[in-house]
Amino acid sequence: MNVEGNANARAAAKYRQRREAAGESQVTVWLDLGLQSKLDALVSTGRFKNRSELIARAIEGFELSEGN
Repeated sequence: MNVEGNANARAAAKYRQRREAAGESQVTVWLDLGLQSKLDALVSTGRFKNRSELIARAIEGFELSEGN
């Protein structure tokens, strides 16, 4: 692995550690290409910083609408 690759790996590890320390965990979600395109379009508007934030907010909204 080159120097840039090592730096990226260290940055990714630090990012993961921060998220885990905040009580978060990583999950994998499979989406069809149409839905993925819609997610990416929403993220590209700048309203959400990434797909993770968009999906988390959508789930929170769903919970609120269901009264949970």
